[in-house]
Amino acid sequence: AEDAARLALLLQERGLGGQGEDLEARLARWNADRGARAEANRRLAGRWAKTARNLVSASADANRPPSGILLAAGRPEFIARRRDASGESWIAAGGRGFVLDPASPLARADYLVIGDAQGQAKGARITSAIALAESDIERWLPERIERRQVLRWNGERVEALLERRLGAVTLARGPDPSPDPQAIAALLLEKARQDPAKLLPAELLARASYAGIEALSPEALAQTADLWLLPLVEGRRDLNIPKGRLVDAVLGRLDWDSRQTLDRAAPRVFASPAGTTHAIDYTGDDAPSVEVRVQALFGLERHPLVGRTPLLLKLTSPAGRSIQSTRDLPGFWRGSWADVRKDMKGRYPKHRWPEQPWAEKPSLKTKNAFSKTGG
Repeated sequence: AEDAARLALLLQERGLGGQGEDLEARLARWNADRGARAEANRRLAGRWAKTARNLVSASADANRPPSGILLAAGRPEFIARRRDASGESWIAAGGRGFVLDPASPLARADYLVIGDAQGQAKGARITSAIALAESDIERWLPERIERRQVLRWNGERVEALLERRLGAVTLARGPDPSPDPQAIAALLLEKARQDPAKLLPAELLARASYAGIEALSPEALAQTADLWLLPLVEGRRDLNIPKGRLVDAVLGRLDWDSRQTLDRAAPRVFASPAGTTHAIDYTGDDAPSVEVRVQALFGLERHPLVGRTPLLLKLTSPAGRSIQSTRDLPGFWRGSWADVRKDMKGRYPKHRWPEQPWAEKPSLKTKNAFSKTGG
């Protein structure tokens, strides 16, 4: 009671015990001071202590708590932990940030109890405090320490942690050996809902958008994530789910009509007259488009469509180099093909470059192989 009373008086009597941020050092100097002011304040503190003792029963613990604990008992939200190596930045249990002169002897402490501070609520300068040992917090303030399970997203996966906290101050943190699997799944769903399009192949979503399948829009996927994604994240800590399983999951949510519409309005591949198949690209500004070797289109008189949209044909040479792009194949055959044919004959003399490709049999074979087999 005497210690607590003197500490309380020290907080309100500026200059008592000298100057400096360290309240414990000021208290020691006051206790050693035999001046009139020091004696008068000790008598006042004694009266406060006597009043306090008359209000409570005797403690069973004969040990005297340190000064820092006495101050912490009255100002628990001002227990603070150092946030940087210099001791300049501090976070208090109440959530406020404080700053301390790095030259102060208190800057070397891991914990403080702040007695007073000056300045704005955010980043106020500590003018008085007492250093506090973590062991004293554990011994004298156990009822204020909260033990809780924490889930944290580190950008790639969920981290499950056990924390011991004093308000906003983290005393200790370590791995949680038995986290709540439902809570982990819920956090994964929350992260997935922020941008479900990142999980799924861009080609599938582009096809769905082109075909007007609302159930596969980013907004709909976010709303229904608990239906198609939850079964896939159970037992996981990340969202690195195989694309095939994700595709099966979202397509499995479509009804029969929607699946038919998707395949009809936005087919995955284009089958050339030569029998080759080529993936249709729906992701670019020129969608739908397909890259195909020009010899595979011989014999094709009408331009292929995706729905009612002419498929952009990105024509390539036998070496796979771009020749030209067109949405009007008949016009290309009867127009710029003549110039293309002259150029290509010189570069690829082993391949066929007919004057009327629309009347030719499609084949990727060289001229000799084509002649020997009859196509």
